Amino acid sequence: MDLADLRLTPPGKGAQPISLQSLSLQAKNLSDTLDQPIPFKLQARFDKAGSAELSGQAASHLKQLDLDLDVKDLPITPFQHYFTNVLNVTFSSGLVSAKGKLAVTPPLESQKLALDYKGEAAVTNLRMQDKVTSTDFLRWRTLAVSGIQARLGARMQVALEKITLSNFYARAILSDKGRLNLQDIVVADAQEQGSITDDSKKDSKDATPGNIGSSRKTTSTAPVTTPAASADAPIVRIGQVVLEGGNINYTDNFVKPNYTANMTGLAGTIGQISSEKPQPAPVNISGKIDNDAPLQISGSLNPLFKPMYLDLKASANGVQLPRLTPYSAKYAGYPITKGKLSMDVQYKIENDKLVAQNDLRIEQLTFGERVDSPDATKLPVMLAVSLLKDRDGNINLNLPISGSLSDPEFSVGGIIVRVFVNLIVKAVTSPFALIGSMFRADEHIGELRYIEFAPGSSEVTDEVRKKLDALGYVLHERPGIKLDITGRVDPQVDDQGLRQEALERKMRGLKRADLIAREGQPSGPVRISPAERGKYLERVYKDSKFDKPRNMIGLSKSLPPEEMEKMILEHTEVTQDDLRNLAQRRADQVRNYLQEQSVIDPARIFLIAPRLDGTGIPAKEPKARVELTIQ
Repeated sequence: MDLADLRLTPPGKGAQPISLQSLSLQAKNLSDTLDQPIPFKLQARFDKAGSAELSGQAASHLKQLDLDLDVKDLPITPFQHYFTNVLNVTFSSGLVSAKGKLAVTPPLESQKLALDYKGEAAVTNLRMQDKVTSTDFLRWRTLAVSGIQARLGARMQVALEKITLSNFYARAILSDKGRLNLQDIVVADAQEQGSITDDSKKDSKDATPGNIGSSRKTTSTAPVTTPAASADAPIVRIGQVVLEGGNINYTDNFVKPNYTANMTGLAGTIGQISSEKPQPAPVNISGKIDNDAPLQISGSLNPLFKPMYLDLKASANGVQLPRLTPYSAKYAGYPITKGKLSMDVQYKIENDKLVAQNDLRIEQLTFGERVDSPDATKLPVMLAVSLLKDRDGNINLNLPISGSLSDPEFSVGGIIVRVFVNLIVKAVTSPFALIGSMFRADEHIGELRYIEFAPGSSEVTDEVRKKLDALGYVLHERPGIKLDITGRVDPQVDDQGLRQEALERKMRGLKRADLIAREGQPSGPVRISPAERGKYLERVYKDSKFDKPRNMIGLSKSLPPEEMEKMILEHTEVTQDDLRNLAQRRADQVRNYLQEQSVIDPARIFLIAPRLDGTGIPAKEPKARVELTIQ
């Protein structure tokens, strides 16, 4: 005998009736007054292996039903037409089993409907498909729930000792409008049903709240406060969740071409959680990405309690980056041709606030030729990558994010995108500051935009040497970086400095000649001591060809050292060529030091034409310097 509700499943419309093999009912104390308890037993066998047995007692006037329930392999498909207009999916298979005690209070007279169940239940061999395309959407071999204590009445209370989900599969898709297909299982409008696995066959409008990546506007900037749980909110307690052999296949249609990630072998446990208590449950889940990169998730969470608590760590190692080419081509303007990603992330949500750390390690990131994309950034992505890559071709990043989940403008994905954009902007505007933050170098690293020199000098002092050593280390660790070196002078300070340097050079020349006459060629640099300065200053003064003050009888007048030095400097000529040569000597000194002392390949260093003024230099910064620009 076949049983079917023809009001919902008329003949020829795909109805799948239950094939009833046998049915028996035993009852006692039956009367039209129903004034005595009625013991009864109902037994049925259906389809190939299904069975049901209900035994128990109905109280007088049917005020209470107490049942022992034992259902095995009851097919789901004959019942799906009861909610065919509610769901965008169909059930092509699935069996329900349950064993336990069921107490029913019928809604008679002043009574309200109440159900009380204690026992276990399972759904096996479930297969849920897209109603339009018949594509698999969700399936599993076994969903078993043990230790069920459920009460449905004025306030629903559900306690589940253990949930085990094994050999499961889910198809998750982000639409081209930025909406996740999981949001569309339930039909919002019975007249607008559609596919949840194929955007081209979707009739419903996608302008609904919760769109990911859509531009949302709000008339208020005030955060939305998450409401506390109401007094009659359901009470849910779950002792443990066990996952075995999971597979989640995710496709992103929001970018073109599409991107798909397949998470396989998902297995692990989630501990005890309750909607009444804030204590989080331990989480330990492992798996792989695309059957290749190991994935590990651990930490604690409680999604049932309000506000939600979550503190999770996740790691993945060796994710193949060419699969992310749709993202990089769309937003960076370059396809990824090679590279692997490993990550350690930690997300914590407490009191509706998110704080997250994202540690990323990228190996051998290689881009292809630039492609046209209207969404691609105009910033120099390749420069940023060169700054971030170490000498082994790897990139290490830490991306912290935080915000309020109750803020309607808050988006984790949006924040991560902004962090990357800010990183590129910093690479362009403050490359040395970016490098300094990565290397945690000493205080000189932040000043490597320029190397300061004393007025009129191109000497590499100890202070200059410290900066150049730091710069050499940066260039060594970032072999993709090229450096432009521009020598600069400021006539207001370098003019006087060149005059002073010319005087010092003449005094050192005189002392060198004396040393050669007495002792031979000196072995090191010649320096003038304070005690010797007056003697050599006077000799330079006497050898100078300008007019000197004379006494009453016409002989050169003796002057104090300060006066002699002043006159020498006033009569020393400085030309534009002298200034240009000073700027060039400064640039040469920096280049030579980096090439010889830091062993930097000359092909990575470029000398730029000298600049002979202070144009463009901030007022508080020195103008007698060499400027450094990263390319």
